Amino acid sequence: MKILAKQKIALVGLGPHAKRIYYSFIKKLVENGGVFSVLIELESKKNVVEEFFTGQDIKPNQILYVVDRGQITPSKISEELKKRMDSIIGNKEITHAIIATEPKAHKIYLDYFLKNHIPCLVDKPITAPIGLSYNKSASLKLEQDVKELIKTSNKNKTQTYVQVQRREHPAYIFIFKTLREIVEKYKVPITYFNIYHSDGTWSMPSEFLSRENHPYKYGYGKMMHSGYHFVDLVAWIVETNKLISDKITVETTANLLKPETHYNQINGSKLYKKIFKEDTVSPKSSKFGEIDAYLNFSFYFDKKVKKNNLMTRGNLDLLQSGFSKRSCFAIAKDTYKGNGRVRHEYLNINVGPLCNIQLHSYQANELKKGDLFGVGGEEHLDVYIFKNNDIIGGKPCEIIDFGGQINDQAKKFSGVYLGQNELARYTIFDKFLRNKSSDATIGKQLITNKLLAAVYKSAVQKKKVLTKI
Repeated sequence: MKILAKQKIALVGLGPHAKRIYYSFIKKLVENGGVFSVLIELESKKNVVEEFFTGQDIKPNQILYVVDRGQITPSKISEELKKRMDSIIGNKEITHAIIATEPKAHKIYLDYFLKNHIPCLVDKPITAPIGLSYNKSASLKLEQDVKELIKTSNKNKTQTYVQVQRREHPAYIFIFKTLREIVEKYKVPITYFNIYHSDGTWSMPSEFLSRENHPYKYGYGKMMHSGYHFVDLVAWIVETNKLISDKITVETTANLLKPETHYNQINGSKLYKKIFKEDTVSPKSSKFGEIDAYLNFSFYFDKKVKKNNLMTRGNLDLLQSGFSKRSCFAIAKDTYKGNGRVRHEYLNINVGPLCNIQLHSYQANELKKGDLFGVGGEEHLDVYIFKNNDIIGGKPCEIIDFGGQINDQAKKFSGVYLGQNELARYTIFDKFLRNKSSDATIGKQLITNKLLAAVYKSAVQKKKVLTKI
C-alpha cells in the first residue's frame, strides 16, 4: 500500500496512543516523501514532548504549545494559536490533521480544521462533554455535538474519519458481510446479540483524580474509552437490521459501576495493603466516570414498542474491573501498553434459527510472548460460524483463525504492523490520506452517538430510554 508523498500532517496531541500508533504511521509517511508539518500539544507536556523526540530521526517541522488554562471546557482554540495556524494553513503547510487530544477538546480542533477545508482523522470518542455519567444535559450535548460536526463536515465538503478500527477489521467486516447477506435474503433480522469486553485497565484509587489519559475525573470512563467501539458494534447491528425495517426504536437500560463501588467490591483498603503494602482511601466522588457499563437493548419494528413488534434483544458487558496483568502500585510510564492492559473480547450473534456467529479474542499477556495466535496469545482471534446449512447452504460449522490470517497479510507493512487492531487503524489512516470511501467516517457515527447518549441518559435517570432510528 503506497502512501502518496504530497500529504502534510498536523498532529494535535502526543499522548500514549499517538506515540505508539500515529507516530509510527507518520514516520512511514515521511519516509515515503510526506511531511510532518506541525505538532500541537499542551505547554505542560513540553518536557515529555522533548524527551520523546530525543533520538528520533523524524520530528515535526514546528511544535506549537497551548497554555493549559481553558482546556477543561474549551469552546474554541485560543486567538494566539488560531493566528499561528491561519498562517501555516495559508502557506499550504498542512493538508491533513489528526486529532488525538483528550476527547473534551476534540470538537474545537475539528471545527477549526473542517472550516479551513482540512480533512481530519479523530480518535474515538468524537466528543466527550464533561459530566456524562451524572448530568443528563451532557448526554444531550454528546449527540448534538456530533450532529453539528457532521453538518460542518458536509457544509465544507471536507471529510472526517473516526478511528473506530473494528469498522475496517477483516474479522468484523467478514462477520457483518455474512450477517448482511442472510438478513437481506431471508428477511430475518439479527434477533440476539451478546458482547463482552474487558480491557485490563486497573486504576489505583489515587489515579481517578490524576489520570489525563483515559480519565475518570471529567465524569466519563469506560464508555468513552474502549467501550465506544462496542456501542459502535450495536450501531452496526442496527444498520444491518435496517435492511428489512426502515424504522427502528431502540430501548436502552444502563447500569454503571463507579470507582467507589468497585473499591468496596474488592475490599480495597485490605487488598491494596496486602498486595502492595499501600494505605489507600476509597475514591468516593459520585462525579467520577464509570469503570464498568452493563447495558441492555431491545429493538422494535416500526417505532412501536410493543411485545409483538420485538425485533432484537441484546446486551453489552463492558469492564475495566476485570482481569488485568498490572502488578505494581505505581503507574507505568506507558499507560497504553505497559500498565497491565489485556483484552478479553467476545461476540455472539444469532439470526434467528438460521445462523450463529461468535468471535473470541483472549490475551493472557500484554506483550508478545509464546504462541501469539492461540488462546492467551496477543494476536488470538477466532471466529466461529454455525449455519443451518440445509436451509441457507454453506458449511455447518467453520472456525477461522483471523489472528493468523491477519498476521500473514500484515508482513507487507514493515515498520507499521503493531497488531491486528493497529493494522485496521492503519487502513483507516490510509483511506483518510487518500480520501477513500470508508465505514469509519463521521456520518456513520450518528447512530453510535445516539445510542451512547441514550446509555448515559438511562444511567443518570435510572430508567429505560427510547431512541428512534
